[in-house]
Amino acid sequence: PGTFETQSVQLKRMVLDVIMLKTVTEHLQHLRPVLEGLWEVVANGCSSQQKTESGERPTTILIDHHNYMDYSGHHGFPKKSRDITADTPPQMLELADWNHVRDDASQSQNPTLNRVRPGDLQALL
Repeated sequence: PGTFETQSVQLKRMVLDVIMLKTVTEHLQHLRPVLEGLWEVVANGCSSQQKTESGERPTTILIDHHNYMDYSGHHGFPKKSRDITADTPPQMLELADWNHVRDDASQSQNPTLNRVRPGDLQALL
């Protein structure tokens, strides 16, 4: 654990072929500094075992963004009201049928979700 600043020496010694953010970007409250830090790590230090024809060793950054504003944007179930059963937890009932994107939904107050849309993320990149 740490920040890009506290881990800078270790990061420069690392050999990273791929840096992957898998369904994490929707949970980061300050996305810009994280992306800037990744780019800085790749540009100023870490290397890759991969080689191109020119001999460069590029590190690939993969981002798999879970789109909160999509129909399946919340991680809970049910997704559709027809899938509600007697066992469905009460806090999940409000999420079915696009209700998770409503401003008054409990998920809209969830501090672990930033509700970044793909276009917003793309603008940062």
